[in-house]
Amino acid sequence: MYAALIILPEDKADIEKLLTTFNGVVIVDEAYMDFSDSESMLRDIDKYPNLVVLQTFSKAWGLAGLRTGTAYANAETISVMNKIKAPYNVGELAQKLLSQALDNKDKVDEMIATLKKERNILADKISVLSFVKGILPSQANFLLVKTTCPDELYNFLISNNLVVRNRAMLPLCEGGLRMTVGTPEENKELISLLATFGKNYNK
Repeated sequence: MYAALIILPEDKADIEKLLTTFNGVVIVDEAYMDFSDSESMLRDIDKYPNLVVLQTFSKAWGLAGLRTGTAYANAETISVMNKIKAPYNVGELAQKLLSQALDNKDKVDEMIATLKKERNILADKISVLSFVKGILPSQANFLLVKTTCPDELYNFLISNNLVVRNRAMLPLCEGGLRMTVGTPEENKELISLLATFGKNYNK
């Protein structure tokens, strides 16, 4: 049995083509689905017997410390997974905390809506800076900002106690910094620091 892992491409047709032509299990990682405008593949579980959809409580729900997520598939696939998974793989404490979190779904939905709005505002504000070459389209809780000076900007932000991820050396991410979308106040601080950096950066 073979498996292919997909991390939510923009074109659903690509996934459907793989599901119908690939002789194995197709795993779709929807870790950032809560922040996306795309449709989840969950509705296609019954349509494609080789489809497995993964989701997590680590991102939108803010429960990364629990290391807990969900796998969705048809009954036959789930039956096989239940036979091979570790026994009691989700502890009692994690179950209780997840139950409490689910009771606050409305609050989480409100936070997601705010984040998506802030993501657009942040992208607009950053894109006009002289040292910014471009911002990749995002359906997640972060932006990949391509700059002319990734190392200098990274060091400047770190020195000002603002943590971003330097992805400049990764393929297709050249010059890129990964900037997480925060609260409105945190985003204003980031924009302010970027503007300050721009005033002193002459390249």
